[in-house]
Formats: sequence, structure tokens, C-alpha cells
Amino acid sequence: MYMALEEPRKYRLLAGEHVQDIPGTTGPNGLPLTQKFRAGDVFESYTDLEERLNSKDQACDKKVERVYDSDPYTNSPPDPGSQWQKRADETPQQFAERVMKLALAEPSPPPPAPIPLATAATAVNFMATYEAMTVAQLKAYCESEEIDLRGARTKEEILAVLRAQG
Repeated sequence: MYMALEEPRKYRLLAGEHVQDIPGTTGPNGLPLTQKFRAGDVFESYTDLEERLNSKDQACDKKVERVYDSDPYTNSPPDPGSQWQKRADETPQQFAERVMKLALAEPSPPPPAPIPLATAATAVNFMATYEAMTVAQLKAYCESEEIDLRGARTKEEILAVLRAQG
């Protein structure tokens, strides 16, 4: 016989189908009513289904996996010391109220600093400034900014290098 649990556990059915009794129900024939689950369904059970249904020999033969409310994405067990977990002595209402207080008490992170973006208008303004400069001024500017002119001599050639620099 498989171990009956005091609290239900959540499971995800990975393959096939699973049929289980609905606790506390009886049909007209006196037998318990059942519920059918298909692959992908998440459900609760008072039976340790990992022990009952999963192959002990091969990990690839898993039929069910445990689903934890704490982290459905990584499916990791809850941290028992976490203040965000329901305590055994709490009602669902008390737990909800405590979590709401925790959420409101936690300081919000500061908003991220704005990131300066180079716009097309800014680039046009720089090019207008460059075009107003003489060849000597452009060469001096390129030297101060360590921009390789790649042999450019005329104003148009220097401006082409600056445009390529972005």
C-alpha cells in the first residue's frame, strides 16, 4: 500500500493518464467518484504519486513531477525559512493578509537611470557643425579625438570618415 499524506501535494502529469478517487464523494452505486487527468494536467493528491508511479530505475520514465507553489518555473521546493511561505498554523486568509503586509513593507527598487540615446537629429546637428569647420579645424578635431583619418585630405573625405564613425 502507498503512503497516504496528511496534506495534498500538487503534481503535474508528464505522460499518459491518471485516474484517482475524489475524496469524500460517493456515486449512486456506492463507489467513490473518480477524476481523470491527462498529460500536462496539474492536480492535487493525498497519495505520494512520485513513489507510486515513477520508475526507480530510470529518470526518463517519470510519469509525474511534484509542483511547488513557491516557484512553478523552476519547480524547486520552497525555502522552509522563507517569510513568503504559508505557515502551518495560518489560515489562508491570515496568510494572504501577512503576504500583503510584507509586499507593501518592502521598499521598491529605485527606477533605472535614463539611458541617453543618440538620435538622428543629434547626428544631423553634429554633421552640420563639422560642415561649418575648415579642413584645419576638422584635422585638429580628429587628432584630439584620436580618429584615424585613413589618409583623408579634403573636407569631403574627412566628413565621410566622421559619418562612418557615427
